[in-house]
Amino acid sequence: MTYLDVAGGLFGKFTGKKVGQKVYKEKVTVQIPAGTNANDIIKETQKQIRETASHIVNKLFDKIDKTVFGKLITEIENLENYVNAWKQSSIKICNDYSISKNRKQKASSTRNITLHVFYDNDGKWKIQSDSQKYPSATFFTKTEAVKKARELSANKKNYKVFILNKDGSKTK
Repeated sequence: MTYLDVAGGLFGKFTGKKVGQKVYKEKVTVQIPAGTNANDIIKETQKQIRETASHIVNKLFDKIDKTVFGKLITEIENLENYVNAWKQSSIKICNDYSISKNRKQKASSTRNITLHVFYDNDGKWKIQSDSQKYPSATFFTKTEAVKKARELSANKKNYKVFILNKDGSKTK
């Protein structure tokens, strides 16, 4: 098997011949000290031919990479830039949403909230916020309901407890 065959196998018939021709056109001068064995000369010559062929093959691969994959690499880089820009805009949108959500929460947390403790027709005491449609808790006794309402409003400036009697009148 010759280098021409190897190069031909790697790059196809046409390209292989060109590479093979370049390898064979190389002139290699080997200095041989007196008393050197012929096998050593052959091995050194083969080593230099392999290095030269390897150098030519590497150049050829570089050219193939630039011509075949150059546009593809550029497109991939453009796509990566687009994805990174999209990520940044998504992060900004999420941050903006989070900021506006926090502002709404702060605004709602400064609003006064009243917890109503009342007796219902089903015979139970209930706690219901003025902003809720349905009671948030149900108890068998007024004492339990009032205790829970006061626990819920403890340490909260904007919470008030409004306690009604069984007949619906306000507790003094």
